[in-house]
Amino acid sequence: MRIYCDWPGVIEAWDLIGSTQIQGRASLGGNLCNASPAGDSVPAMVAAGMTANIAGPDGRRTLPVEEVTAGPGKTNLKKGEFIVSFNLPAKPSNGGDAYLRLIPRTEMDIAVVGCGVALTLDDSGTVTSAKVSLGAVAATVSSGRRCCKSNYWNETRTRGNVCSGCSMSGCMQTNRR
Repeated sequence: MRIYCDWPGVIEAWDLIGSTQIQGRASLGGNLCNASPAGDSVPAMVAAGMTANIAGPDGRRTLPVEEVTAGPGKTNLKKGEFIVSFNLPAKPSNGGDAYLRLIPRTEMDIAVVGCGVALTLDDSGTVTSAKVSLGAVAATVSSGRRCCKSNYWNETRTRGNVCSGCSMSGCMQTNRR
């Protein structure tokens, strides 16, 4: 499927949800509606700009994924509503994404922090759009709306500097271990 090539970070995050047994019974919507700040799928979905299609007694509506959760264990779904499906936008030309999490052990652990990133570059290597979303550092996923815009991205930029210059509301830059 093309989604594996276009959005590998989103797929990576989805594949980290629970064990094989859980993945056989659970859904992506259930992971989002669990509303855990450390949910692996959420930062990647937010960075990618995904939306959720919601149905309920009052009809259908669409919400950006970042607006579904209201806090730990709480959602903005109305009584009787549920998530029917998700929309994943087309991958931008010269765009890419990634997901990485920090966990204390090697498997089956809750993330200390999860980071979803979606970047688009122009032909000269200038970042024309970027979104960085962090999970497990606040009550809901924290994301930068205009992160690192128009900064030249090359090998001299290190992973540790990805947040420098970001305008992330609620971005907690800590040295958690």
